[in-house]
Amino acid sequence: MVTVSVVIPTYNRADVLPRAIESVLNQTYGDFEIIVVDDGSTDNTEEVVTSYTDDRVDYIPFDGNKGANAARNKGIGQSKGKYISFLDSDDKLLPTYLEECVVQLDNSGDDIGAVFTSFRVYEDDSLSDITVAPSGQVGFQDIVEENSIGGFSCITVKRTVFESIEQLDEDLPSSQDYDFFIRLLNSYDAIGVEKPLLEYYLSDDSISTNIERKIGGQIQIEKKHRDVLSDKRLANHHYSRGFLYMDDSSRSRAISEFLQAIQLNPLYPWYYYHLFFSFFGAKVFKYSLYLKKRAKILLYGSQQ
Repeated sequence: MVTVSVVIPTYNRADVLPRAIESVLNQTYGDFEIIVVDDGSTDNTEEVVTSYTDDRVDYIPFDGNKGANAARNKGIGQSKGKYISFLDSDDKLLPTYLEECVVQLDNSGDDIGAVFTSFRVYEDDSLSDITVAPSGQVGFQDIVEENSIGGFSCITVKRTVFESIEQLDEDLPSSQDYDFFIRLLNSYDAIGVEKPLLEYYLSDDSISTNIERKIGGQIQIEKKHRDVLSDKRLANHHYSRGFLYMDDSSRSRAISEFLQAIQLNPLYPWYYYHLFFSFFGAKVFKYSLYLKKRAKILLYGSQQ
């Protein structure tokens, strides 16, 4: 049995897919397989993947577009690894990612289902933010308060997890990762690694930049998990919608979302910060966001 299966779902990203594949091939830990699941691409994705002669790279095509979670589920089903990593096709693992995740999981008990890491966020190939993972063990109460893990690309999961919980939900338009994290941490704990070991790239076709899909997914999550989600987490949903509406030049809707976030969680200072700057329009709001991110990069970047 191979130790790690890296599942890469992809759709029409032949131009950036080599970055993801090669970041796995360049790992310091070599006992892995790469499973690229092509979700009905119409570009030259097949040519790109099959050009790799390394026998650790496997290509699985879909006849049509079924969605990222359907592709991930297919990859899980075809995988042989003791551990399963997910990597979006435009992201990049840093060289020691697999090595450090395997060490954590090999030394963990049966109560641990996964390990996740901090990551750097890139926009237009420039560093725009850092998401810092909590160091140490996190559990169910942590995840229903906030998404303390991040996204699929920064997590590696024990195969046994998928033998005890349901497959990934293929019906969600967004927030597929958060839905899985809730179910994961309802049965297991996870280990956070504070060191950034992933580069996450924002693109125009990312779910995170698609307003309708993003909000639609949040609403479905709220319906599906309303009995466990805290007011703090629901406030964060309104907070994130505020950003989406500001990007869409819908200032009045953004202000309404920020106010609803404050009502649910009045002690979080950043809600007031962004509400204040939203009154001055998109340009000023965007600059206030830039200042916040730069401060975060300077603070956490200097510690790594």
